[in-house]
Amino acid sequence: MTEVKSDGATRRSVIAVTTTGLVVGMAFLAELLWLWGVTHPAPEDDSPALALFALPLFVPCAFLLALALTVALVLPSLWCARRVGARTGREDAWWWPPLLGAAVSAGPVALTGLAALPAGAVAAPEVYLVWWGLIAALVVPGTLLARLARRRAVEGRPLRAVRTVLGRGIGAVVVSFVAVLGGATVVAALLN
Repeated sequence: MTEVKSDGATRRSVIAVTTTGLVVGMAFLAELLWLWGVTHPAPEDDSPALALFALPLFVPCAFLLALALTVALVLPSLWCARRVGARTGREDAWWWPPLLGAAVSAGPVALTGLAALPAGAVAAPEVYLVWWGLIAALVVPGTLLARLARRRAVEGRPLRAVRTVLGRGIGAVVVSFVAVLGGATVVAALLN
């Protein structure tokens, strides 16, 4: 891939596409957590339907968190992937961004573990592994979206991917939600 000038429009496009993709990823995670809460209720919990009332608060917080993840983890992963790819002669290889995204995702988890050492509050290794997996599950797709947005800028194609990512991503969240609830309703009707 030829080197592109790092102009403001390209950077803004990469950040916008990646942030939008991370919000869609968070929507999938929220859906999975909600479905887990529905299928595994604790005796003292209120109805999981109350989560719908928290949705207007969730969306702005999700965008802020996605923007922070983009700036702190995705963009450095993309930068590292371009540098490593240039050194190995495979700058256009698709596997560098997700590979380095997973590696960079381990950084905050390792720093948290090191910060807990002096206080003696170190968790079990499985806890750190789960957190690393959750962060990597958001960062790795973000690195691929950032790579795609950057490639489109290099090729001179329009950078209107935010609407596509948001529209298709949220559409996929809604379709999967309806499919799971519809399937659960059919199973419940057949069992009763």
